[in-house]
Amino acid sequence: MRYCIGLLTIVCSIVLAANCYATSILVYTGPDMNTYSPVGIPAIEGPYAVDDVFTLSSNSDITQIAWSDWLTHGTTPTGVDFAITTNVAPLSGVLTGASNVVASGVVGSLTNTLTASNVQGGNDVYWSQFAVNIPLSAGTYYLWLYNSTPTGAEPGWGFTSLASGAAQQFNNGNPHFSSDYRLSFELDGTTTASSAVPEPATLTLTALGLAGVFGRYRNRRSQ
Repeated sequence: MRYCIGLLTIVCSIVLAANCYATSILVYTGPDMNTYSPVGIPAIEGPYAVDDVFTLSSNSDITQIAWSDWLTHGTTPTGVDFAITTNVAPLSGVLTGASNVVASGVVGSLTNTLTASNVQGGNDVYWSQFAVNIPLSAGTYYLWLYNSTPTGAEPGWGFTSLASGAAQQFNNGNPHFSSDYRLSFELDGTTTASSAVPEPATLTLTALGLAGVFGRYRNRRSQ
């Protein structure tokens, strides 16, 4: 009986290995430069919305969004609106009613880590993050941030490089600037396309375990 229980345990382990997904970094553009670009720091409050592009190579579940958040020295981020779209053509009112939005939300609580204090222009830089639950197919998308709070703290989205990106800012839904700059952000989550199949190492260990169970059971029967 106990050998059957051992066999059942191993079979269950195979199922768990096939279905348990470990959270990982899906997209990370890099740390903030902690300095202005030639266009300054793009504002993400009031009428302004800012986006940057990202690509997922596999179907994924996004569980956390984080970015480099600039505010006037002495203030702390408290909230933000976000959206993920399939193109960069928002309608009037920033993103209201845009048919290309695949996910959006109003975030009223952030986890913040101060990464730089009183940098260029008298700003503090935070790594701000919040939890989400967004399934996305493999493809190219745009992450938008806007309506950041507290208002009056001049919140902005920091750059990680001045190349290899597609940062854009909109004012009341109208293009304000576009550039090749890369904004600093991170998307965490799980990849769902390949996780259903155990890795070769897992299969090897499982086979060895099964062989051991049957071997011990056969030896016991022959005694």
